[in-house]
Amino acid sequence: MQDLAIVVVNYNRADFLGRCLEAARSELEFSAIEGSIVVVDNASADDSVFVAKKTAGVVVLENRENLGFAAGCNQGGKVSRSRYVLLLNNDVIINEGALGKLVSFADRHPRLAAVGARLLTPSGQEQLPPMGLLAKTVNRFGKPQYLKWLPGACLLLRREALDRIGWLDAGFFFYNEDLDLGLRLRRDGWKIAYLPAASVVHHEGKSSDLVRPLAILEGYRGGLRLTAKHYGKTALFFARLGMKAEIFFRTRGIERKKEAGKTLGPKEVAWQEIAPRLKELVESYAFNSDSGLNI
Repeated sequence: MQDLAIVVVNYNRADFLGRCLEAARSELEFSAIEGSIVVVDNASADDSVFVAKKTAGVVVLENRENLGFAAGCNQGGKVSRSRYVLLLNNDVIINEGALGKLVSFADRHPRLAAVGARLLTPSGQEQLPPMGLLAKTVNRFGKPQYLKWLPGACLLLRREALDRIGWLDAGFFFYNEDLDLGLRLRRDGWKIAYLPAASVVHHEGKSSDLVRPLAILEGYRGGLRLTAKHYGKTALFFARLGMKAEIFFRTRGIERKKEAGKTLGPKEVAWQEIAPRLKELVESYAFNSDSGLNI
């Protein structure tokens, strides 16, 4: 059995994908880890598939439609039977030694289901995962932290734990699947750790930039799904109420800016485009008493 399968879910990011894959391949060799790299391409219209196929040793799965991040991770992770699966964003460059540190730490802690690397911006700033004040203070000393969940930009997952909980919930297209995963892992008795000693460079949000209106919509849809799935009908009612208020005030703010003759930024343009669909989604999202999910 291999040690590691690196899974990269890609959508129209040929410009970043090549650098990501080369760094991952070099790091496998440097760390002497027996592993493979799988690219799951979600129907890209650019040269992503060509770039992936020309990278030595990379397995490429080509989807005819965009299945989303969670479904792509499951698809790529199940190609092999490695002990671990590394979810790696296509805009992440692995720094030397990071893979070895992640795998070694997980090997020393058998109840760890997930270990996340330290995410750095290209300028070297740390993109901290969600943590409390005490954990942030301890983090200054570079100590590992046990957290409730971690983003999936560079996340090592134990296959045994994934098999137990049923992998990622493909009902989350992208966004919120990491929160859901953390909740389910911890309820099954597993731990989640942040390992600052293993660092990567993260050019955050490059794929979602290409589909910004869809990203906004799926962020809302994922939030509703997460709330209904884990917190119940009452929580969903208040979540919908809060989202309705946010949609109203954001839309009104954009209208006032236009009335004042000011130029809208890219995020505001995307918001204006998707606002009608957001309203429809929040209004129509219903609670299923059996599953807690939208019907």
